[in-house]
Amino acid sequence: MHNEEHRIRRCLSAIAKQTWGDFEVLIIDDGSTDQSAEVAKQYPEEDSRFRLIHQEWGGLSAARNTGIDEAKGEWLCFIDGDDEPLPTMLETLYAMVTETSCPIAVCDFQVIPEGKAQVSSDEGAHTLSVYTGEEKYRQILRDGMRTVVQWNKLFHKSVFEAIRFPEGKTHEDEFVIHLELEKADRVVYTNQKLYNYYIHKDSITGQPTMEKRLHVCQALYQREVFYRERGLVELARQTHFQLRVYGAITRMRRASFPDFREQEQEVEALLLEHRGKFPYSFAQQAIGLLQFSGWYLKEAWSYYTARS
Repeated sequence: MHNEEHRIRRCLSAIAKQTWGDFEVLIIDDGSTDQSAEVAKQYPEEDSRFRLIHQEWGGLSAARNTGIDEAKGEWLCFIDGDDEPLPTMLETLYAMVTETSCPIAVCDFQVIPEGKAQVSSDEGAHTLSVYTGEEKYRQILRDGMRTVVQWNKLFHKSVFEAIRFPEGKTHEDEFVIHLELEKADRVVYTNQKLYNYYIHKDSITGQPTMEKRLHVCQALYQREVFYRERGLVELARQTHFQLRVYGAITRMRRASFPDFREQEQEVEALLLEHRGKFPYSFAQQAIGLLQFSGWYLKEAWSYYTARS
């Protein structure tokens, strides 16, 4: 947590109310300068499962890395301090990994704008799906945010034997998700919405900047190289054009980012290097870009309507 004095109680209370009680909670105070630590310290005082760890500010990646290093349990779950896991989240995810012998379990989530009432949209039959081989990587493209983010998952600790989150980067999930999937021979998904993800202006994703767009471009570039090195040609091709389209959107919207002048040249240099390293014919480029045209048009429309 970092400066979450108005939200951390909601998060920690939700964790304390989990229906599966055999867990430890590491509260990583990442250099908070408000009253977050004062609020959080009440939980270890009242519940022996909670432990509060203070460190100098290092960002979300540094906080998660501390959690990995300090954790004593066999399974890991990363909860953001401004969000809220539903009461059955841990119990459900643990039952999924036990039933399927998967080292990673994934649940769906509900997006809630801060200040809006929670509206339950978890209706219909609940299903389980297990993915292996290339299919587990394809979920990154098919499923997007649900597959990439960390806070809706339960990981076996062995997944992180040689993986740590990149410090100094935002969108750190994008840099590691393919590495995590490589460590898991099987991944199990449920469509149950077991986590409330709150959107607010103070959140990391709620403050768009050119630097954050640059970090996404860097992560996509690294993922394409990862696929190529492993002979996953089609996944590399799709990721290539995902980056091309994301780069085009970033250029289109650059004037809306407060730091665009400082970061614009670095973004341009990365995209130029990317195109030169992995060239495609004109026909291949046309087909690849068309695959992501819907996403591009949606972003373009939202941008121009917001300006008008």
